[in-house]
Amino acid sequence: MLYITEQVKHQIIEAGILGFPQASFGFLLGFEKRDIRIIEKIILIDANEATGLEEADQLSAAFQAAENGLSVLGIFFTLPNKPATPDFIDYPALLDYYSLLLLSVWGGDFVNLQSWRKNRYHETVEEKIAIVNDPNYEPLAINTDNPFSLHYN
Repeated sequence: MLYITEQVKHQIIEAGILGFPQASFGFLLGFEKRDIRIIEKIILIDANEATGLEEADQLSAAFQAAENGLSVLGIFFTLPNKPATPDFIDYPALLDYYSLLLLSVWGGDFVNLQSWRKNRYHETVEEKIAIVNDPNYEPLAINTDNPFSLHYN
């Protein structure tokens, strides 16, 4: 299941509406525990539909995520005047563990937000989304003494 904070949800919707009629792209940063993924931050990429996301964008996102104690867990796309399904995205080079969060914007208005991910059989399936809107939720704190430590359950 993919959890996104209320703030991240609003940032993605804003990118889709303000960028309309162009598509917007970005990376989803967060952390993962077993099958639970929490997205706490996005990185908006200055790209266009012709070039899409490039390796340099992915590398930059990975560095920014590491600086914040997070990981790159996926990509989001805003789809102008298209449904939020992966049929409209050419993404064969995406990593299998990436979530593909799609925002549908019709005529400049937000319609819906859906997430997709490959299962263990490499089939693209819908991933459930939950919004974290608890006022007491605090983002992951960075351990500045040892930012790359491993924690086991």
